[in-house]
Amino acid sequence: QLGILLIHIEAFEITQECIDSLEITVYRDKQIYLLENASANLSALKLFLRNPLVHMLFATARSSYCNSFNLLADFAIRDGSHYLFVSNNDTRGHSPKIFNNLISEIDNQFGMVSPVIYDFEHVLLRSDMVTHFGVQFSLATEAYVIPAKLWQEVDGFTNAFNIYCEDVDLLLR
Repeated sequence: QLGILLIHIEAFEITQECIDSLEITVYRDKQIYLLENASANLSALKLFLRNPLVHMLFATARSSYCNSFNLLADFAIRDGSHYLFVSNNDTRGHSPKIFNNLISEIDNQFGMVSPVIYDFEHVLLRSDMVTHFGVQFSLATEAYVIPAKLWQEVDGFTNAFNIYCEDVDLLLR
């Protein structure tokens, strides 16, 4: 099973567009886990009513980015997820076979695989491989797949980062 992890804070349209783009994917065994991170408006209720198959967790107080994803990952792994797709809620434009392609690339040599990322006008922001000093590598920032076993081995995100560079730290570990 693939656990898709998203955090929502007040932006109903952005989060709903992300969910819609994830639901068109054809990966056979996926589940979306959404942490509603103490929004001050009614967007969480709208998401809950519109997406009855999404597993929603509700925070009573705002949680950090890293802590939120660690909580979601723990829940998804306990629920049987073998892979985790960590994604910002403003990431969308997923191709129908995105998970089949990403998961097929993961092996013992490569722990995290990141998709091509587009902005809201479908302009390419980043492709899979970046060349730096003659070496090609994938720098996952907007969304990526990681085996749940590997996530557990490195103990998820380091809460010290809160947000920004947490993905680089995870990739390095």
